Order: sequence, then structure tokens, then C-alpha cells
Amino acid sequence: MATGKLISASYVERVLLTGIVSRLVRKGVIEQIPDDVEQCQKRLRIAATGLKRREQLPDPIALLQSAAFDIVDESELALVVEVFQAATDRFNNHHLFLEPKK
Repeated sequence: MATGKLISASYVERVLLTGIVSRLVRKGVIEQIPDDVEQCQKRLRIAATGLKRREQLPDPIALLQSAAFDIVDESELALVVEVFQAATDRFNNHHLFLEPKK
């Protein structure tokens, strides 16, 4: 990924992201390489060390589910799922978002 695109996609100030990228490069987590087309631009890619570290990270979805639902009774959880499903269906089928403004 081009560094400039990362700045745009992350909504982080350039100076902050530059510091983060520099630190990750020094630690060998990512690599900065010249762009094939624009040599003054740099591209980022994950390094072997970064791949190993990524494999060691816990599953963030499982952590969230555990924190949110492990203490919830099964019957209460079924009700929560039903309410969210109904709300999602109503939202997805709401014509206000499908029709152009007049």
C-alpha cells in the first residue's frame, strides 16, 4: 500500500502516521520500498516478522464476543439476536434510503 493512501484511509495526521510507520520499520514489522512507478513514493508491505506477529494476535472478534456475551444467559442472547435481526431488516428495507429526494 502506498504511504499516501494509508494516510487518507486511516484519517490520521501525517506526522503521527510517519512516526508509527518509522517505528514499525525499525522493529522489522513492515518494510518501506520504493514504488515501481513513482520512485519518490514509498510502498509499505508486511515483513516476515510482521507476519509472525500477526499470527500470534488473538482473534479480535472472538475477544469482543467473549467480553460482550459470555455473561449473558442463552435465552437473553436469543432475544438480543432476534431484536438486532428485526432492526437490521427494517433498516435494510427502509425506502427512505432507497428513493432519491424529491
